[in-house]
Amino acid sequence: MLNLRDAVGVPLIVVSRLDDNLAAINTILREAGHAVHCTRVDEPAALEEAMAEHPPDLVLIFADEPDLDLTGLSGTIFRRNPPIPVLLVRQQVSELDQLLGVAVTPVRVMLESDNLTDVTVFKVGRLGVFSSRTLELRPGAYTAVGSRPGYRDVRRNFRVSPGNDAAVVVRCEERI
Repeated sequence: MLNLRDAVGVPLIVVSRLDDNLAAINTILREAGHAVHCTRVDEPAALEEAMAEHPPDLVLIFADEPDLDLTGLSGTIFRRNPPIPVLLVRQQVSELDQLLGVAVTPVRVMLESDNLTDVTVFKVGRLGVFSSRTLELRPGAYTAVGSRPGYRDVRRNFRVSPGNDAAVVVRCEERI
């Protein structure tokens, strides 16, 4: 299976009558570090020809557009062997762009320790010993690990959510 991160110029077909939708998808994926080659198809009848000229790894269909024959489009796509993955977009791209902006906006996370525990946060790095430290992390799941000679290591799994500051305590307190 092709991973967008591993490819150069991943071919996509965007079914939409609006150039803004194509431009937004292109921009969002490129800014997220994914090289793509988007082909816009504005009429369902042109989809077969576009798939023959530029075989896509993914087809994005803007399903909210009026007079769009989703049954005909899906038949054209799924007749191919193997069928091509399809993503139906049901929101305006501006809303999608806003959601993506929220998803990549760093959130303040307060880490507390005891100046004795060596702290590492996976996907961030080794932070060392401290009593209090503030990080700016993107939303997602993280794991903090604390270690201290003569004490049991601790592991704290935490989730960073958009708009919610978090506090995580990492202290090795149980003697071995």
